[in-house]
Amino acid sequence: MEVNKGWAFLACRILALYFGFLFLQQFVSLPFPYLNSSSNITTYVTIAWSASLLMIVIFLWFGARWLSSKLVADNVVTTDPDPINLDSVLSLAIALLGLLLIVNAFPNIITALVTGYEQSRWLPAAILIEPAIKMAIGVFFIFKANGVARFLKMTRGI
Repeated sequence: MEVNKGWAFLACRILALYFGFLFLQQFVSLPFPYLNSSSNITTYVTIAWSASLLMIVIFLWFGARWLSSKLVADNVVTTDPDPINLDSVLSLAIALLGLLLIVNAFPNIITALVTGYEQSRWLPAAILIEPAIKMAIGVFFIFKANGVARFLKMTRGI
């Protein structure tokens, strides 16, 4: 396995671990005593979300070798590696933080919307404010990662 494919393989496995932890966090919150009630839509949405997370984990873990071979071109000739550019690493970390915020906020928004639909009433806006702000910050971090990195470097005086 080439060096680039090795990094891609490692990234797939780390993503599988991350989604595995998300799955465990979601799975332990399932309301098992209420699984028998047929009118509880929230339970079925939670089960569907947990199942999709489990499928992502299985795909990323067992398909890491195949996925890494598809992500990295075969005809790339690697020479001495370029020195690590800390600016690009910081931008990548900020974009990953944005993705983490979005992934963590999305189930809360869906659960709140389904709960409101299930109870046939409007939800107070306070229930949606926190996950919506998380999601907005996540989207901002993904699309403006370079600007946020420059701002952080400026404030730190680097």
